[in-house]
Amino acid sequence: MSVAENKALIQRLFQKVINEGRLEVLDEIFLPGSMIGRSFADSVILIRTAFPDARLNIDFLVGEGEQVVAVFTVTGTNTGPFMAQPATGLAITFSGMHYYRLKNGRVVTARYEHDLLGLMEQLGMLPLGSRPDI
Repeated sequence: MSVAENKALIQRLFQKVINEGRLEVLDEIFLPGSMIGRSFADSVILIRTAFPDARLNIDFLVGEGEQVVAVFTVTGTNTGPFMAQPATGLAITFSGMHYYRLKNGRVVTARYEHDLLGLMEQLGMLPLGSRPDI
C-alpha cells in the first residue's frame, strides 16, 4: 500500500474506533484476533467508559514506507470511572503519539505513548507538578 493509503487507514482507525466507538472495525485494521488489536480495544473501552464524549483530533500524521506516526490530542469529560476512581465531571485534554507499521493494509506493529501523568493530574489523582518537565 502507498503511504497515503497507510495514513488513511490510521485516520480511519481513530475516527471509527476511538471517536465513534465502533470496535468491530478493529478486525479490518489489525490482524483478526491479534494481541495488538485486543490491547487497542481494551484501551478504547477504558477511555470511552471514563470519557464517553472523548474526541481524538490528529495534530500530525507522518508516513514513510510502511510506517505511520500520529500525534494527537484527546478531549472529553470524565463522567465514568477511570482507573478505579469515580467520575469527577471534569473536562480533560491529553496528548499522545502512536507508531504503526503496516503490511498489506493491516497494522502489524504498534507502540503507544500517552501523557497519562498529565491526565491523572487533571483528574486530581496526582498533585499538580507530579510529572517531570520533559
